Amino acid sequence: MILSLRPLNDVSSVNSFEYASEVSWTEGDSTQAYFQTIDASLDTGMKGFEPAGRRYMSPATSTMVIQIQNIDSGKVINRTATQPFPEDASIWMIQILNTDLIHGAPQLLVTLTEPTRTIRGLVKNAVRIYSTDNLCS
Repeated sequence: MILSLRPLNDVSSVNSFEYASEVSWTEGDSTQAYFQTIDASLDTGMKGFEPAGRRYMSPATSTMVIQIQNIDSGKVINRTATQPFPEDASIWMIQILNTDLIHGAPQLLVTLTEPTRTIRGLVKNAVRIYSTDNLCS
């Protein structure tokens, strides 16, 4: 298994969301970032699957921590993910705070702890955080 995350946008329920190439927000904003856990070793793009990766549902007592890493090692954010929809254990959400001053396209280090094992994954280009320095006033 290769643990990865598929970004989701416009999430309002377990049946109402869009697959996305990234989740984005502006530095200094509060938001919720949603992801779907996938096994990236299955249903690959080379076999014609779009989006690639097979949805992965972890056991009910599983926990997930997502670390948002930045090129500046002093700006690392650790968040415990929650499952907002009990009927779909593949969807996870992290809360982004307005004090999370990080921007760019950081990678995500994912740790999924299941009752019998811990699975780690590294996800690149799943989030984009826009700097307020580039906004027009």
